[in-house]
Amino acid sequence: MKKRNQRFVSVFLGVCIILLLNCCALLRFPAYLEEPKDPDQSLVVGYMDMEDAPTDLHFVYLYQLSPKTDKPWFGFGVNDGVFLMI
Repeated sequence: MKKRNQRFVSVFLGVCIILLLNCCALLRFPAYLEEPKDPDQSLVVGYMDMEDAPTDLHFVYLYQLSPKTDKPWFGFGVNDGVFLMI
């Protein structure tokens, strides 16, 4: 009976922790859904599969070819192959 109670308590605590983490994520998530303040602003997301690569990828540059601008490149940090810029 004691093992059953311990299992019930551990499952209950696990479910409570998962629910708490989900609630925290939901409270923060709407902040990312704001309308852009600049009409020329966009979200850029990419993924590079580096599993078979001989080196790690830490930074990515994206070059704008057209139309010509004063600053035709954008830098992105990379985390586990994912890069994004808002």
